[in-house]
Amino acid sequence: MDMPMTIHPVAVHFPIALFVAAAGVEIGSRIFKSDAWHRTAVHLFILGALTAPAAVFTGLGEEERLHLKHPLLEKHERLGFLTTGIGIGGLAVLWWLNRNRRPIFRVVFVFLVLAAAAAAVATGYFGGRMVYEYGVGVVH
Repeated sequence: MDMPMTIHPVAVHFPIALFVAAAGVEIGSRIFKSDAWHRTAVHLFILGALTAPAAVFTGLGEEERLHLKHPLLEKHERLGFLTTGIGIGGLAVLWWLNRNRRPIFRVVFVFLVLAAAAAAVATGYFGGRMVYEYGVGVVH
């Protein structure tokens, strides 16, 4: 018997890894006083923000397709929307700050990248709990 393909587990790893890597590289940029590392962190954040909507949309699609119901699902969803909102909203704020050459760019970026990484990790934590502790979404 063929199992239906689930895309969400694949899609979620990109924003999680990218936001966490961006935070780590930004911390490294502060330690080593490296503008190149900072630019890399910004690029990783951009990629994380651009991949986060795919994670949310695939999750919502699979929730509907598989008729998923679980007490942790709502928390997982809210955190997924929060992560995506920080990413997409952060892109707009950072674009505006960069375009207007605001010196506060780096301070705002540090806040956004740490918030996005924390939200992504929390989202993944609750998603992982649903799958590994309760078998939610596991196709038999």
